[in-house]
Amino acid sequence: MLISAVELAGLQLPKLPNSRQGIEYHAKKNNWPFEEVVGQARGGKLKKYLVSALPSEIQAAIQEKQAATLLAKVPMLPAEVKKPLRQNKKMRQLGLIPCEEGLARLDDRQTETAHARCAIVAYVLPLHELAGMPIKKAVAFVAAEATAGRLPEDVAKLIPLANARNNGERSLSEPTLYRWVRAYRAAPDSMSRLLALAPVKTREKTPLLAIDWLPYFLMFYQRPNKPTMMAAAKKLAQWYLEQGKIEQMPSYDQIQTVMKRLPEHMKERGRRTGSAYKALLPYIDRDWTALKPNDVWVGDGHSFKAKIRHPMGYLFTPEVTMIVDGCSGAVVGWSVALSETAVAVADALRHGMTHFPPPLGYYSDNGSGETGDMLDKETTGILPRIGIEHFTGIPGNPQGRGKIERLWQTITIPLAKQYATYQGKDADAETLRRVSNALASAQKVQKKGKELSKAQEAALAAAPTWAQFMADLEEAVRRYNFEHEHRSLPKNPETGRHFTPMKYYEYRMKTDGMRVKTDVLSPLELDFMYRPEEERIPDRGAVSLHNNTYFHQGLLDYSGQKVRVAYDIHDADHVIVKDMQGKVICKAVFNGNKRAAFAETRMEQLAERRRKGQAKRLQDKMDLIEAQRQSATPIIEQQPDFGEFLKLETESGGLVEVENRPSESGKGKKKLRDFLWEDAG
Repeated sequence: MLISAVELAGLQLPKLPNSRQGIEYHAKKNNWPFEEVVGQARGGKLKKYLVSALPSEIQAAIQEKQAATLLAKVPMLPAEVKKPLRQNKKMRQLGLIPCEEGLARLDDRQTETAHARCAIVAYVLPLHELAGMPIKKAVAFVAAEATAGRLPEDVAKLIPLANARNNGERSLSEPTLYRWVRAYRAAPDSMSRLLALAPVKTREKTPLLAIDWLPYFLMFYQRPNKPTMMAAAKKLAQWYLEQGKIEQMPSYDQIQTVMKRLPEHMKERGRRTGSAYKALLPYIDRDWTALKPNDVWVGDGHSFKAKIRHPMGYLFTPEVTMIVDGCSGAVVGWSVALSETAVAVADALRHGMTHFPPPLGYYSDNGSGETGDMLDKETTGILPRIGIEHFTGIPGNPQGRGKIERLWQTITIPLAKQYATYQGKDADAETLRRVSNALASAQKVQKKGKELSKAQEAALAAAPTWAQFMADLEEAVRRYNFEHEHRSLPKNPETGRHFTPMKYYEYRMKTDGMRVKTDVLSPLELDFMYRPEEERIPDRGAVSLHNNTYFHQGLLDYSGQKVRVAYDIHDADHVIVKDMQGKVICKAVFNGNKRAAFAETRMEQLAERRRKGQAKRLQDKMDLIEAQRQSATPIIEQQPDFGEFLKLETESGGLVEVENRPSESGKGKKKLRDFLWEDAG
């Protein structure tokens, strides 16, 4: 056993100096035997001393220190086993996600590994359940195929992630795989499978997405002229030098190590094109005629052919993703990416499973958009966990997905043509140039914070807002599902006209039903599916996203820290907030910190008092009106005194005064009608 001066100094032995220099001086003075290890010191050689040749008292002290260190690392068993965390009244009030305590503590890396293991187990089980092979033989067969490198690429590339090792090894041992299969089969539901197959937290390999220099290296490596790794590394070094960041330049050994981990189809993207690149990916031909509802869903993405105003104010081209039912062609789910880095496919799948039972299979392109690193980690694990098989086709081959490719001509392209910012291939070149220049000019002025001209204001006003675009797209999808009579669908026997997609879906559900009856996913399962995320910094328990404010008491502890906010573009009532490692913090509610200025019951009491007062005053008026109606003569509230007037008129011979003296009995009273005009002459 060898030990260095630094390690000896770190042990803080009572009979030795506490610094490296002191240890080296003491060792030289006492002629301690040593060996020089190459490549581990500043000068290229590191002195390490032979423990067995050291004085006995020093050997004993070293052993005691090392034993104490090892004992300190042994985990202590808990005094009692905690029961699984269940949803209670307080959790419902605070909006916490009802999930097991262990499940809520999983970070992204553990979840990704569990997803990969689910996918591999899903490859083993058909050999047992469909082919009738004993489970142990099925495990042994898959393990042998993995060792020989004969597994399909989409399964083989998951093995390094499932192994959770740093060496990127693709071999798979039989006992390990059998342990995964047993855990998978013993779990009662999909969430329990995720928890059962998640690895214990250990030192983990840096994910490819976390390697900062990799995108810049691939920028020089993924070119049609096929530069070597050394040539691309030199270009990268020159670029870092120009940027003033040469200290961030990785070594050539680091580049080689990371490139070995990169899947072949990702390394060759940009270096090969057309059929040469397609040769790296499998081709699957599917017949849709015999499908039943929810047998297979088909998904694809499409760049919207018009500029839209982002919720943050700038213009962008949204990426629309739609999921259709293979049997009927009905759109069951859709999503729109708010940023170029967001992946909308998994979000569209989650939207579809919110309203419809999960399908037996999901069919998609196997190109860059669908097999990007982020999407692989999300859907490849999510689908097997829910029991969905993932079918893939040739990338960039529209004939392979004609059922969904026709959607763009029916839904999104006609919608884009309604906007002044339309940028399709058939747009007028001069108009497109003028509109593009006006939009670019307006955006540039807007970024500088200057005042827009009238022409620039008009250009921006012509671009639809995010809310308008979402409402229009939702309406376009509704019209397609319920009003568009699809010629490829059979005719409705009741009307004699072609079915609409959703009507045909409902018709087939009534006549044939699903091949396997499945319920819609629970809210818990939907919460743990992929959602697009954005980074935010909470302030006093609230986070702002897309001009909305979401609140939760649990965010108070994260004030001033970055968090990840997962949102649903179809439902802005709440968001799921995670820390930067992916652990769930809470479910924040829209305007969750708003309360009535006064107690609702007190306000209702005051309102009721006012209503009673208004009713009483109204009744008094009605009583007065009724009394006036029943009276034979009108009520004169004040009768004028004509005494002086009558005397004057009598003296002049115009009128005769009639005595009108009141009596106790009331007789002798005269009304104004009792005065008669007489001719004095």
